[in-house]
Amino acid sequence: MRTSEVKCDYRTEVQGRRGRGRPRKILEETLRKDLEYLDLTEDVTQNRAQWRYMIHIADPT
Repeated sequence: MRTSEVKCDYRTEVQGRRGRGRPRKILEETLRKDLEYLDLTEDVTQNRAQWRYMIHIADPT
């Protein structure tokens, strides 16, 4: 099975110095903060039925 390009890019670490200003948010940081806000673990994300149930409880719209 071939790893998708998006997943490869997601795990890539860029070498060199950071630019000036506030550091950019990366996808992993955003996902971790969202899981923390909803009081969920990464294990819940592996079970689709449980994940959908928890998400609909968190945001009923």
